[in-house]
This record gives sequence, structure tokens and C-alpha cells, in this order.
Amino acid sequence: MLKIRFITQKAIAVAIFLSSCLTIFAQDFIILNNGENIRAIVREVGIDYVRYQRFNSQNEGIYRLRKSEISMIMYEDGSRDVFNASSTSAQVRRPTQANQRDNNRYANYRNDPSVQGRQPMPTNQRETPSYYEAENLASKIRIALNGGLSFRAAKIGDYVPSELQTSIKQLRNGYNVGLSAIYYLNETLGTGLIFNNFGSKNDVYKTSLGDAQDKISIFFIGPSFGSRLLNWNKKNGFICNVGIGYLGFYDNASLNSYKIVLQGGTFGMAWDVGYDIGLSENFALGFQLSFISGIMTSYKVKTGYGTQTVNLEKGEHENLSNINLSVGLRFNLEKIR
Repeated sequence: MLKIRFITQKAIAVAIFLSSCLTIFAQDFIILNNGENIRAIVREVGIDYVRYQRFNSQNEGIYRLRKSEISMIMYEDGSRDVFNASSTSAQVRRPTQANQRDNNRYANYRNDPSVQGRQPMPTNQRETPSYYEAENLASKIRIALNGGLSFRAAKIGDYVPSELQTSIKQLRNGYNVGLSAIYYLNETLGTGLIFNNFGSKNDVYKTSLGDAQDKISIFFIGPSFGSRLLNWNKKNGFICNVGIGYLGFYDNASLNSYKIVLQGGTFGMAWDVGYDIGLSENFALGFQLSFISGIMTSYKVKTGYGTQTVNLEKGEHENLSNINLSVGLRFNLEKIR
């Protein structure tokens, strides 16, 4: 009886020892330039980055390190990759020995209800970045919807009759709505398109010809060049854009209920700066200050009797510049890898 118990205990001890050995040899070691060792399962050695999972925290997702930070990787099969700061090797290694070992674990991971709705790990490419890494990658496409308060930057000209001063002041304050889209060539720089519309109207006012009212729209549309400075998680950041394009003017006016349209346009420029606060991987709340400028030298007057072009004298040019304070939603699509 004692002999059987001794043999059983010895078998358990050997099993534990073998299990420990298998655990030790089933891991890789990433040795950093500062001497730190990371116990890991290496998923990919790319041109610029090494992607890996922490050995004791494999449910956390996939991390990545720059190859310039790594001195050496020791793999479970005894092979190793040695790096240095001047390494320019373009070789990509995708470890495969661990694939068969934990297929079941990844199958369970993909079917886990707790990760439904997040970016799934492809069945045949599970060494690619998981959604944990994707959250720390900058977006390639940014779409912004804005709305807020605006006011015209130009002062009222001395040539405006005193009886019209009050109605003109009402037209200086209004609202803005905007839409912009930008495609980032890298994490910092991109190019896109800007649209912004300023709108305002005044109360009915008296003129020598009767009751009048104006409803003004000043809109800008044109290509843009943008830059951004993101924080560590790539969700929050400062955004800056500059654009050149067409600046249009439209006044849907009335005089004694008779419709008169004033329409013109000119070359314009737009600048904006803002800050985005990430709400999720693909959505953010943005705050923006923008300035749009342009000088209109002529416009057309359209009535029921036809169209007439009005050329403004030098001192009477219409300054269409406006300043906008806005808030809105940001849609961040696709990731830069």
C-alpha cells in the first residue's frame, strides 16, 4: 500500500515537473536594449515592429514594440533573432509552431460573447493585430460634422446709411454648419475637403421703398491640407487644417414681399484648429475654432425683371470673413498600420 502511494506521488511530481518544463519552453523571450526581459508569445516580426502577446496575460490582446528597442528575441524552439539600431532587414517572420498548440484557445476567444462587436481575430491570420492594438493605431480617414455660433469679422462700412445700421448688425451674428473629410497619408499629415456655411437673417426693417428683410448665406468649399498631434492612445488630439477654394455669397432678400436675390463669389481661404476627444474606437467629440476669409468685389441682383451685375467700388468691397465656434461628431475610419 505504501509502495503504491509512493509511486503515485512520484508520478504526480514528474507530471508537474514536465508540465513546468513545457510551460517554460512554450514561451519566447524578448530582450530589450535596456536589459529588460519580456516573457511572450511572438506573433510577428515585421519590418519595423514586433507584435507579441504577454505570456501570462494572453487575454489582453496583442502588443507591439519597435525593432529598434529590441536587442534579441529567443524563441521556444531555440532559434533567435538579433537586432541592432542600424538593422534594415525587411525579413518578416511569422512564428507558426505555436499555432497548432493553441488553436482551441483562439477558437474560444473568437466565440466569446464578451468580445462580440469588437474587431474579431481572423481565423487564418490570428498573428495579425487584435482589436486591442487597433485601438492604439491612428485613423486613416476622419470625417467631421460641425455646428455652432458665428459672427462676421468685418466692421460695418461708413457708406451704410444710419437707418440700416441696426439691421446690418443683426446680420453679423448667426450660425454655422460644416462638414470636412480628410485622408491621412501618415499619422500626422493628410489632405481632404472642407465645407462650411454661415447663415444669418434680420428682422423686417423700414426703407424708403418699404419693408425689407435679408436672409444671408456665406459658404466655403475647397480642398484642404491638415495636420494632427495625437496622444498615446491615438483617440484624442489637436487637429489643424487649412484650405483654399470658393467663397460664395447668397442673400435671399425681400422688399414688400417681392423676392430679390443677391448672389456673388470670390476666392477664399479657411483655417481651423480644434481638439478631438475619443468616445470609442471610431467616434469622437470635437471642438473647433475656424476662420474663413474673402473679399467680394461684385455680385448679381436677380429679380423678376432679369439679372443685373453690380461692381463695387474699392471702398465698398464686401468682406465675407467670418469666425466660427463649433462642436460636433468625428468619425474615424480605417487604421494606419
